[in-house]
Amino acid sequence: MDLRELLASDLRAFLERAKAIGPSNSYDALEDACERLVDWTLSNSGVLVHRPSTGADPKVGVARGKKLPFVWRFYPRQDDGGKVTLLPTRASALRDDEWHRMVNAIRNAAPSLAFAREDSLDVGLPLLASDSAWQRFRPALEAAMNSSIARGDK
Repeated sequence: MDLRELLASDLRAFLERAKAIGPSNSYDALEDACERLVDWTLSNSGVLVHRPSTGADPKVGVARGKKLPFVWRFYPRQDDGGKVTLLPTRASALRDDEWHRMVNAIRNAAPSLAFAREDSLDVGLPLLASDSAWQRFRPALEAAMNSSIARGDK
């Protein structure tokens, strides 16, 4: 299967689970945000590859290589349907300039969010459904994709 098919398969499982556990009033926004992430990923398909879902909850994620850290991953949650995490479990290892670039872009898209240096870089997916928030969030995705962590630099 190609990247589009792999992401579509994971996305179907994710949305089914999110619909079952999340609030019904955020489902359309959740679906819109997921589609934006998938479209952005497909526009970078020469760089990004699918990373299979692990664990009980269906997750969707991509990396620069099969053995490299996730660039982004999203998974369902009850309070808003789902969230996207940039460089899950690895963001605290970013160089300071990279971390600040990502956090500033996230805060530009979702000003109510605050992050400490050791925090995961999480954003509720429904927050990214509007065109303006999405456009302000894209630099955070670009920074994550091009970070030393995502590239596997030592």
